[in-house]
Amino acid sequence: VALAMALSGDPALLIADEPTTALDPVVQQEIVALLQSLVDRRSLTLLFITHDLGLAGRVATDVAVMDQGRLVEHGCLQDVVAAPRSAAASALIAAYREAPASPQRPLEMNGEALVVEGLVTRYHGADRPALAGLSFRLTGGEAFGLVGASGSGKTTLARVLAGFMDSEGTLVPSPCGKGGARPIQMIFQN
Repeated sequence: VALAMALSGDPALLIADEPTTALDPVVQQEIVALLQSLVDRRSLTLLFITHDLGLAGRVATDVAVMDQGRLVEHGCLQDVVAAPRSAAASALIAAYREAPASPQRPLEMNGEALVVEGLVTRYHGADRPALAGLSFRLTGGEAFGLVGASGSGKTTLARVLAGFMDSEGTLVPSPCGKGGARPIQMIFQN
């Protein structure tokens, strides 16, 4: 139901924040397959947020790893798994006995779907920023996995992208388009 509601506005970008956390493995695989088919059929851009690197590997070809509000690693999933450059990525990879395999499906790219530059946000009263100068770009039709431990800033980023939190920096497209249209929709966890 949450997925159908998010898709009803025909968004260009779908943010899936831990959409399969409470699901059993069979249903989880069905949802992952459905999300992959939406990316393929609709040229939908998917930002898949999870703490599960193995699950990200079944959905996305490229990943970014977050730690303490910063992107500490970004690249092709296979490269990140083969040679992690950050302690956070190394810790996530060590949590799995087998490295996840990247999907081997061709992607039809359709220009930039999301541009994030220098994104900073703070929770009221907090000393350090919740997001500290994030910059990345997503291409239309791309499935992009965002992974990190609990508290790393993944959901905060999703809330900023969906327009639920204020931030500094550049965010294109804006979460609220012309005439109230919402080019970005979100599937909420839980």
